Amino acid sequence: MYALAVALHSTWDGIGGRITYAVVGAISIGLLLYGLKRAQRSDNVVVPA
Repeated sequence: MYALAVALHSTWDGIGGRITYAVVGAISIGLLLYGLKRAQRSDNVVVPA
């Protein structure tokens, strides 16, 4: 996930233009939501004692 964040940040800084910003922003938000769902799922796992 970290390497993907670095790649997205590099793309954001390296390639200008509104369309590029919109695409990279949408990908970033999608990945953020995916990560949040994944974290919530791991928090809800019940481990027997």
